[in-house]
Amino acid sequence: MGKVFLRGMLASEHAATAHDSIPLSTGTIIRPPPQTAAPLTVLGFQRYAGTGTMGNPFYLNDNNTGTGTALEAVNDYTEVDWGIPRRISEWRQYGNITNNGDGRFKIQYWDGSAWVDWETGIATRTTADWSAWSAPAAGAKTTEKIRIVCTTVDTGLGGGYIMELELRSAA
Repeated sequence: MGKVFLRGMLASEHAATAHDSIPLSTGTIIRPPPQTAAPLTVLGFQRYAGTGTMGNPFYLNDNNTGTGTALEAVNDYTEVDWGIPRRISEWRQYGNITNNGDGRFKIQYWDGSAWVDWETGIATRTTADWSAWSAPAAGAKTTEKIRIVCTTVDTGLGGGYIMELELRSAA
């Protein structure tokens, strides 16, 4: 078996920390602590199609404000999984003129074992333009995936739409 190197030193020389995912004696490469995760970019977020129970979940982050994800029922969701830890710190949405603005959704992040609310009570946007970037009070998080969950169905045509969602890590 070859030697495992971590940041220029043999893994066996590296002091284990609480962030190590598996003991070094197994020869497994250590997962970096959350604070060293690379920031998520908008393009990085768009690279992975949404999946889930919302109508057309793949339109959530397809870089096309002319297509939308439908929030048709409470607890419907769209998940985007980029598979490696990334820092996220803010989001924004592109709205739809058929929304009445009375629908609500939340953004959750995966903490490694459960979904955790990151931003709640987000209203469906009634204009066909971008909201301002919003930094949740919960602060920046490191995660491999997020999901949006419908908490109140919009009374507008078709139950409400998010035409596009963007996430990023601000500098």
